[in-house]
Amino acid sequence: MTVWKGFKYTIDLSKPVGNRVILHNIDLEKSFNVIMTDYLFRHVNKIISESTYERSKKTVIEYMIEELEETKGKFELEHDFEVI
Repeated sequence: MTVWKGFKYTIDLSKPVGNRVILHNIDLEKSFNVIMTDYLFRHVNKIISESTYERSKKTVIEYMIEELEETKGKFELEHDFEVI
């Protein structure tokens, strides 16, 4: 399971595969920056058209290092999702 951060959502395991995620308070008409690992990208790139994404010059590890340096390793755990 992939855990997303930055918006609230519910995962309803009683729903069929492909229909289990319910998004809350997010405008799907807007564009968003999403950072993901190469592993995840390889599995979703078939559903993302070339025109909808741009590859970053930095790796996920570089983004993580920046975040840890900025927060000095202290951060609050956000629970933006629930599983039902």
